[in-house]
Amino acid sequence: MLDDRFYYGGGMAFKIGKEQDNFNMRVEASYFEDDFSDNFKRFNGQFNYLLFDYTELTATLELFIQSEYYSNAVQFGLKHSLKKRKKK
Repeated sequence: MLDDRFYYGGGMAFKIGKEQDNFNMRVEASYFEDDFSDNFKRFNGQFNYLLFDYTELTATLELFIQSEYYSNAVQFGLKHSLKKRKKK
């Protein structure tokens, strides 16, 4: 565990669609300078597509490119809602 750490950075995000649309996605990329590991990059992504009135296909990605951090995740799934959503 680190007691003291200083880092700064910036990034960009790109988004298509609204949450209530049939298709939406968001992609983010960030770059950080750090006094512990010099620098690292982070990538996030989320994808949603309405297949049927109650069912949605989802994918999520979280990727850290840093030598001291190993918590990356990729998830794929089907989301089933109790409330009907009409395709647009």
